[in-house]
Amino acid sequence: VASEENFKRSREWIAECHNSHPACRGSNRSMLPSRVLKISDEGNSVRLIDAFDGKYAALSYCWGKEPQTIITTKRSLDQWKKDIPIQDLPQTIKDAIFTTYKLGILYLWVDSLCILQDSWDDQKMEIPRMSEIYHGAYVTISAACAEDCHQGFLHRRQPKIAAIPCAYTDGSLGILNLYQVFGVVPEPIHKRAWTLQEHVKSCRILEYGTQQLRRICRGDPDNAEILKHYDPAKGIWTIRMVPKMILTYWRRLVLDFTSRGIGHATDRPLAIHSIAMEYQRILNVKYLNGLWGGEFFSSELLWERDTSREPAQRPNMPHIPSWSWFSVQETINKWREWPSDYCDDNFRYRDASPGSCMLNVSGRLREAIWTVSRRFLLFPGRLEDQCVAETIADAVESAFDVSKPIIVTTLEILSKLSGGIAVGLVLSREANGHYRRLGLFWTSTECHYDVVQEWLSRFQNGDIVIV
Repeated sequence: VASEENFKRSREWIAECHNSHPACRGSNRSMLPSRVLKISDEGNSVRLIDAFDGKYAALSYCWGKEPQTIITTKRSLDQWKKDIPIQDLPQTIKDAIFTTYKLGILYLWVDSLCILQDSWDDQKMEIPRMSEIYHGAYVTISAACAEDCHQGFLHRRQPKIAAIPCAYTDGSLGILNLYQVFGVVPEPIHKRAWTLQEHVKSCRILEYGTQQLRRICRGDPDNAEILKHYDPAKGIWTIRMVPKMILTYWRRLVLDFTSRGIGHATDRPLAIHSIAMEYQRILNVKYLNGLWGGEFFSSELLWERDTSREPAQRPNMPHIPSWSWFSVQETINKWREWPSDYCDDNFRYRDASPGSCMLNVSGRLREAIWTVSRRFLLFPGRLEDQCVAETIADAVESAFDVSKPIIVTTLEILSKLSGGIAVGLVLSREANGHYRRLGLFWTSTECHYDVVQEWLSRFQNGDIVIV
């Protein structure tokens, strides 16, 4: 992948893409990075500069578990403006500098060197701009194969070859070498949440994978369907679909995003925010902490974590509402289905502010007993084997004794028009009178029908605030 021939092909591909693909042309130049690395002396010298005017590459990579030793801080900033010791940099960043130079590009953006790592003020300004930095890059260099910043990505690949004896038409014998052709394979970089937004927003990507180098752009027909609908030149999504189909794409993206790791759970909202804003333009509804408002909100509240794994502890994040999937460190792989004979006539919510944790709702409410297993709801006052609903807990809640059943409040979101079936949220009442989401419930055919009917008949209308 580091041969002169490969770099030549990459330069030609980038130029062709830039000149010939309308969907890939016209990177946003209105928001240049505050700082970039300037490469000189045939790639042997690099320094940090504040202002520039030209094409730049951006590096997308995994930091890894070990902290980087060569980073930009308030103390090292002035020194790095004179010279950065390339020999001391992690191998992935060395490879990115070399690749940028071989592509004929003078400038490179790398987060660890272009953002002050010990300045919250600088991070607060630069991190929200990262998606636009990748959007504006002439090319994104993706170190897809590297699990951390020390592995590098320009090492020689060892393709699998099958040597098969064969006979030619003239009767002579020879060997036919068969190389395996790889499609899209999971790479270490696909395990990192931040890189999803980096890749979706990039105009074109050189992806250095485990087996091969892939050149990816919007004009490539082999791209994932969700990426083909984004037009970087206009900065908008161009999906021509009914809103429900757009929502389906969003939920697939959430599944991908939440299955990836992230260093701090509090970063999840920011790591998908830029993509969400593009979806908001075409859905034309409020974006509420990872959920979509308007006609979608009832079903959006019914997100489920991946139940194939045990739930994790709910992170302590007071500024993130419990009704959002941002509040848990789980893979969100499902939303409760909304068949045509279900309705949300009894559920109402008052438009929450996009950044607010408080959700004012009106709906049918009823207390229940949540079993120790956190899998069933019981009818208070009934025999313990008479369950009324199945449940999924969002997370392990530190506020409750896991060895005891607890009294919870259930909020009906959807119900069947003919009665007897309901889907909704399991809530806990806080000391201040507000409620917090604990999980989902749905009435089950496994439970005694008459008991379920009696339980549902005792629901009462009420107004509550969920935080």
